Amino acid sequence: MKENSIHHLVVIENGVFLGMVSSQDILENSAGGEWLGSAFPQTVGKTMKSATSPITEEADLKTALSLMLKSGATALPLSRNGEIVGVITQSDLLRVLDTAFRRPRAYENVVGACEAVITHPLTQNFVKALADAGI
Repeated sequence: MKENSIHHLVVIENGVFLGMVSSQDILENSAGGEWLGSAFPQTVGKTMKSATSPITEEADLKTALSLMLKSGATALPLSRNGEIVGVITQSDLLRVLDTAFRRPRAYENVVGACEAVITHPLTQNFVKALADAGI
């Protein structure tokens, strides 16, 4: 993982997706943080988190982000025709957001949308209720 600058590995056995292992999983499961590469006494099966369901390559980014937020995952396996073909990570999604903000007026559009939410009567009523409750 370190040599290839990757943080997630897909675990597949006999063509069946079993789960993923992240560099964080390895650190959390190492004996007192003393992992010495091949001397690590833990198997991948015991180290990996429970299987995160793959998303298809046709899934939109909003779906990927929602799944990550809901599950607390930092990466999702990506499938094509039922076969794992890659991984999408939080870093990938941040790069997309960065690219979007570099487009002309993208920032202004986001700010405008936020202002619309803040000034909406329902939001104003909610904020007033919180203030009335002393929150």
